[in-house]
Amino acid sequence: MKRRDTYRCVFVQVVIGLVCCSLNVDSAMAQFGGIEQSSSTEAPESESRTFNIQHADAGEVAKFLAQMTAGTGFGTGPTVVADSRNNAIFVKGAPEVLDKVAAMIKQIDTPPEPELLRIFQLQYARVESVSNLLSSILQPTDIRVGVDQVGNRLVVKGTAGKLDEVTALLEKLDTASVQQATPDERREANTVRVRAIWLIAGGETGAMSEPSDDLQPVVDELSALGLNGVRLVGQSIVSTVARGNFSLDGAPVIRAGDTYRSAQLQVAGSLMPPAETSESQLFEVQLKATLTAPEVEMANLRTQLMVPNGHFVVLGTVPFEDMTSIFVIQVTRVD
Repeated sequence: MKRRDTYRCVFVQVVIGLVCCSLNVDSAMAQFGGIEQSSSTEAPESESRTFNIQHADAGEVAKFLAQMTAGTGFGTGPTVVADSRNNAIFVKGAPEVLDKVAAMIKQIDTPPEPELLRIFQLQYARVESVSNLLSSILQPTDIRVGVDQVGNRLVVKGTAGKLDEVTALLEKLDTASVQQATPDERREANTVRVRAIWLIAGGETGAMSEPSDDLQPVVDELSALGLNGVRLVGQSIVSTVARGNFSLDGAPVIRAGDTYRSAQLQVAGSLMPPAETSESQLFEVQLKATLTAPEVEMANLRTQLMVPNGHFVVLGTVPFEDMTSIFVIQVTRVD
């Protein structure tokens, strides 16, 4: 009887959860970078290990390990199963791979950084304005800001690193020179929030999210042009100064029927401060949208225009296959 070579494929099973602590991605990637795919045609001997997760979420760690394994391109990666009840991970694979997994989990499963409370006494700037500015620059999940209007003080809670960022910002904002600046200088230093939105119409995109309520005037305008059933692909927001450059990068997913297609949105541009009597901002932007794996360019736009403060402006519409992409920009000055 003829002998048959047996080839075994191990499928990675993951349980998706939410991250309970910060993942050290760069260090983790370095751990998997040391694994090389065996050149032998026979599957290596495997063993099983159970890892008890102390600080992170086992489901999210399992998902991350699976992504890292898939990214290295070897065909016999470990089997990873999350035990959410006991917050543990069961891993089966070649011994040398499990050693790398163990080192990787050690990097990931670390206690969260404690939050601290710090009080900032402002000498020149108004506490309300500074509080709004901090909220526009830093994410709400990074810090929490309280305002003492009587004492003109800020009460900020966050990690030591974030509080150091707040300290550095306040050293620049709470100065006599800023408060005594000319109107033109103050306009140039004003914070501006840029919001880039990717909408899509047509195709089998009905299962994607609907645009937010504030985009309804845009949706109505597009409907009048024959673009119906508009759905939201994704949006990105960045804060900058009125005379400054900015860049945005996003990685949304386009769902068409039962097909999911990864995409990438890159937006870069510059702003010129408005005139004293103008409500519009001179805006130059370049936008590129691509599908990934394999990479296919869907849109490449470049334009210069005046954007009224807080208004939505359609940069352009681009057809692709049976869908039409719509790119919208909003520039809002933050007082």
